[in-house]
Amino acid sequence: MITGKDDIVTDGADTYIVKNGHLLMTHVVGTGCMAASVIGTFAAVEPDLALAAACGLSCYGIAAELAAEKAFGPAEFKARLFDCLYNLDRKTVDQMQKVA
Repeated sequence: MITGKDDIVTDGADTYIVKNGHLLMTHVVGTGCMAASVIGTFAAVEPDLALAAACGLSCYGIAAELAAEKAFGPAEFKARLFDCLYNLDRKTVDQMQKVA
């Protein structure tokens, strides 16, 4: 897995490119650790680990996009990120996910 503007997830056979996320994620300490936690949560219920990672990163990125809409800076963004991830629903994910 490689994260950046686009997140690349592969298991050597399948490859996913996740285009969700926001630049504010690079201005807050701990977003990478939190991404790993989200991916772990998805991996606990999805046996296809590449798919689990792609879906987890997409949901995490969508939450970041939503948090950034109302945040005035990095500190507020981090708090909103937790709230947006907690409140994320399937309808929002279906509308906003950008995975190729």
